[in-house]
Amino acid sequence: MTSENFKLSDRARNTFIGMIILGIVGVLLTLWLHPQNHHSRLWTNLLLNTYLFTGISLIGLFFVAAHQQGWGGWVTMIKRVPEAIASFIVVMAVFGLIIILGADLDIHNLYAHWMNHSDAIVAGKKPLLNKTTWTIINVAFYAGWVLLIYFYRKASTDEDKALTFGAHYVKMRTIAAIFLVFFGVSQSIFSWTMVMSIDPHWYSTLFGWYNFASYACAGVAFMIIIVIYLKSRGYMQMVNESHLHDLGKFMFGFSVFWTYLWFSQFMLQWYANIPEDTIFWVKRWNDGWYKFWFYAVLIINFAVPFLFLLGRGAKRRNGRMLVMAVIVIFGHYMDFYNLIMFEPNMVSEHHEEHGKKESAGHHSSIDNKSTVLYAEATHGTADSKVETTVTKTTEEAVTTMEATHNEASHTEANTSGEHGAKHAVNAEEHSTKGEKAHHEEAPKHYSGLGLPELFIFLGFVGMFLLTVFTTLSKYSLIPKNDAYLKESMNHHI
Repeated sequence: MTSENFKLSDRARNTFIGMIILGIVGVLLTLWLHPQNHHSRLWTNLLLNTYLFTGISLIGLFFVAAHQQGWGGWVTMIKRVPEAIASFIVVMAVFGLIIILGADLDIHNLYAHWMNHSDAIVAGKKPLLNKTTWTIINVAFYAGWVLLIYFYRKASTDEDKALTFGAHYVKMRTIAAIFLVFFGVSQSIFSWTMVMSIDPHWYSTLFGWYNFASYACAGVAFMIIIVIYLKSRGYMQMVNESHLHDLGKFMFGFSVFWTYLWFSQFMLQWYANIPEDTIFWVKRWNDGWYKFWFYAVLIINFAVPFLFLLGRGAKRRNGRMLVMAVIVIFGHYMDFYNLIMFEPNMVSEHHEEHGKKESAGHHSSIDNKSTVLYAEATHGTADSKVETTVTKTTEEAVTTMEATHNEASHTEANTSGEHGAKHAVNAEEHSTKGEKAHHEEAPKHYSGLGLPELFIFLGFVGMFLLTVFTTLSKYSLIPKNDAYLKESMNHHI
């Protein structure tokens, strides 16, 4: 059997470069159209895409390493694809360092709440949420991922030059074992430091697993798209329906796993009704845009894959698998959009007025009603002063309402029954309107989903595909000396 050497066409290369140019246009659009709130719309887009594609890159090696440790020979025929996906970690490390450096130098306000302000909850998390520890941890994670992926891919490609089958098998298996342990710890902590710390008052014990399941779905979906594309171009002809079927099962399985974690996280926090848990949802629930995507993501990421990939035949059809893979990638992009985009772009009247006086942006607090739920006004910070004012204002409002109620009761007792009844109806109507206005008042924010988000996402997709296909063109698409090659060639289920 001869090796297959992929060549990236000029048309495909120009398409990817065009997508990257669109990404640059998207960045310029955020700077031009959305300069408010310290350009947080730009930085949240960069964080969203960097975090998503970092996870997708890690899933590339995780997929291969897990099969390496589990003696999964079927994956050998397609292993060059997830290995090439893993190589994108180098590009993501550069973007990750830009975000980390931007936080350290106060260029953006993604983590400004715990970096520049403090309260009782934030102070309790200072051993992790401080600039030094936060920076060292994130840089160390990127460095570890880059090195482990480099050494594994080097051992894998060196095997093509070996004279015997499985010459580097033990070496690859050892690196795979180290990576799996490092990945298991680092990806979870990375989700806390890069995403969950955007709102340091909230936490979820399922957050690491939840994030893993989300970018695992997107990672496998990209594998499916790339494999189908290569086969359509005449490459990887030994990859059969059974290989595609197995990839489809992984995408289906991770989708169900993600749904289990989605339900577990939301249901447990809703049922327990603890302020530290529910504040994440309370701040967002009155915003119609967030609520729409909250339910839409569930439909896209669970209902659609479940209904259209449940049957055996569905996972063997290239057209259906391709469409489902694109849908899954979009669905999990929107999942991370809901996690990342909203918080740094929130504003309140206090923040807006303060922003007019100070040129440097800081963490925009949530609406004042929600703030009282999770932080007591006992600390001498700017945020706590706002909370103290809100608390006092609330107490005064309650006192005034009580006095008004007593006066109304006294008046009612000394007037005719008809007048008293009319007064009571008016009071009830006024109270109902006030309560309705309180619950329906949507928080103001600068987040959105428009051309900047679309262009920046396409820019990252262009960089991803250009890197992956360029990497695939450097080595044989078939690992011809892999110990499990013959087993993979005869894979049938």
